Amino acid sequence: MHLYGKLCTLFLFLAWCNVAYSAVAPNIPVCPSFEEFTYSYECQPTCATRVCTITSTSPKREACTCKLGYIRAGPKEACIRNSQCKY
Repeated sequence: MHLYGKLCTLFLFLAWCNVAYSAVAPNIPVCPSFEEFTYSYECQPTCATRVCTITSTSPKREACTCKLGYIRAGPKEACIRNSQCKY
C-alpha cells in the first residue's frame, strides 16, 4: 500500500488515486491537499514553531503530515508552502 501511495504522488494522478486508494484500503484516510499519510513523530512543525525536539521517547503515530516543502499554518490548521508563513 505504501508503494501505491508513493506512485500516486509521483505521477500526480491525485483525483484518481484518492478514489482508487480509498477503495483498496478503506481504513486509511485520504489526506487533504499537500499532505500524505505517514507513520512519523507526533510533533509537526508549524509556522510559529518550526523545530520539533525529538528524542528516543518521542511518540509516533499514523496520520496525515505535510509533504516536503510545506508546513502547518498552525497546530490544527492546513499545510501551506513554507514561504507563505506570515512570521
